[in-house]
Amino acid sequence: MTGLNVSRGFSLVELIAVLMLAAVLAASVVGRVFSNNTYALQSSRDQLVAAVASAQQLAMVQRDPIRLTTSGSSIDIRRDQNRDGNFSASESVRIDGQRFPVELGRNRTVSTATLDFNRLGRTSAASIIVGYSGATVSVSVSASGYAQ
Repeated sequence: MTGLNVSRGFSLVELIAVLMLAAVLAASVVGRVFSNNTYALQSSRDQLVAAVASAQQLAMVQRDPIRLTTSGSSIDIRRDQNRDGNFSASESVRIDGQRFPVELGRNRTVSTATLDFNRLGRTSAASIIVGYSGATVSVSVSASGYAQ
């Protein structure tokens, strides 16, 4: 039986080629299922949640009142250093190298809200809507200052 070439299964090259083709197809399907709108909306939501957490932490370590405001496509955190009850634009803070106010980006919106944090990190409960290209997501802020 010399000269017979019996093949049993696939070669390594064939298996790699099939896996590469499957990976390319999977990447294109994921790209269509999760659109850029979803990522942009989630990014804006995450920026808002991070700003709320930062304002809460700042309020707990500072002696001055802290205010977070949202409007249009902007998020601002201000510290009333002179305690006159007036949070002027010059009192916007810098946290970890990030200078406030922060702009969410093109075509991104945030509803108008004002959250005043006390020394315990508490604020009034609020619901803030973040939008991008017709899609929206709601961020709930509890009276304890927790955002979700």
